[in-house]
Amino acid sequence: MMLTLAVPPHLEGPLCDWMARDPKGAQQMLDLAIAGTIEAVLVQTRPPLSDAEFDGLLDQRDDEWEEDGGPKGMVPADDILSRDDIYGDHP
Repeated sequence: MMLTLAVPPHLEGPLCDWMARDPKGAQQMLDLAIAGTIEAVLVQTRPPLSDAEFDGLLDQRDDEWEEDGGPKGMVPADDILSRDDIYGDHP
């Protein structure tokens, strides 16, 4: 797909200079910028997930989490260890 870009007058000169100095680098940066913008717009216009889609994503994350070995570096909940369990032998 080819798109036509209307560049504001105050940016046209610097953009032309940049493209003359580093055409390949300028093309890569413009490709990244345009791709990121298009992705952001598509995310904003995407319809909300249905309950089933949301549950499916949660299940997928659960599976990935289990494959990775679960949580890393998590602090146990208060009801798992009591203060006495930790400091019981210290007055």
